[in-house]
This record gives sequence, C-alpha cells and structure tokens, in this order.
Amino acid sequence: MKIVYLDTNIIISFLKKEDIFNEVSRKIMNSIILERVGSVITILEITSIISKQFEQIEFDITKTPHWDTLTLPAKKVLVTSYFLTITPIKFYFNLGNENYSVKDQIHKIHVDFTKSIQLSSFFLLKTINNLQIASALNLRDIQNIPIDYFVTTDNDILDQAKAIQEQTNLTIIHPEKLAEIEYL
Repeated sequence: MKIVYLDTNIIISFLKKEDIFNEVSRKIMNSIILERVGSVITILEITSIISKQFEQIEFDITKTPHWDTLTLPAKKVLVTSYFLTITPIKFYFNLGNENYSVKDQIHKIHVDFTKSIQLSSFFLLKTINNLQIASALNLRDIQNIPIDYFVTTDNDILDQAKAIQEQTNLTIIHPEKLAEIEYL
C-alpha cells in the first residue's frame, strides 16, 4: 500500500463536485491501494477555506436539527467537522517543539514551523505551502510514516517539484500523474 500526503487542494476538489479535479480526487479517495494522510496544517487550511467560502458550500441542512438557531460560527464548525468526518484521510499531528534562535534569544517553536523556516530558504513558496511540505516531511522523518507521494494541484509546488525532491527526497506529484502510474 502506498502512503500519500494530500495537499488541501485535493481534499477541496474531492468535496466540490464542480471542481475540475473532482474526478481524479475521487479516484484517490476511493482507492484501496492508497493510504491517505494529512496533518493539523491540512485541518487548519480546510477550516479556513470552508469559513471563507461558506456561502458557496453545498450542505444538506435538513439532517441538522436546530440549524436555524445556530450562530454562523457554530454552523461553520459543524460543516467543517462534517466534511472532515466524511473525507477518508487519516490526520496526524506532529508533536514537539525545537529551539530556534532569534536575536540571541532561544525560543521553543513547533517542529513544523522550524522545518518550514528551513524550507523557505530553499524554495519560493507561500508560507502555507512550506508548512504543508514541512508537515509531510516531519510525518516521514519524526513519526516514521513512509510517505510515497505528496499529491497536489498547486502549480507553485509542482513547478519546484524537482528541486523539492532533490533537497528533501519527497516526491511531489500531480493527482492525474498519480492516477496514471498507480492505475487508479
């Protein structure tokens, strides 16, 4: 069984039926030969996306008792929880802090943040992308989860896939390429 770390865009594509990558995301999510993993960074990003796009999200409220009495933040939490429940991913949490020196002061910061800071020197990525890659690397290196692929549709990451792989030994792959080589 192959272990794939899913970037948040794959999960969102799975949840949005009209998304151009919905079909391939469904193949990945329904595959019996793939174990799908994510991290707390993934959960944070999903929560943020659902909160920002809440009005466009399809959700069957008829199954939710007292929906009309809930506050908007409560509705967002409920919908996020629902989507995290129906998404076939195992979420892992990297634990621990490391020392990080700033202006002759030693600070304890989360291991995903220290790894992300290190990565930002090598790659020209957005902070959230550095955090996702850092989290995947820490799952692999600290928790010994043998991640075979980091799956994404993010062009910024894909454009630097070769450099990321050379520097980190993490294989970055587009979901359509994954579907092709794994016969999904």
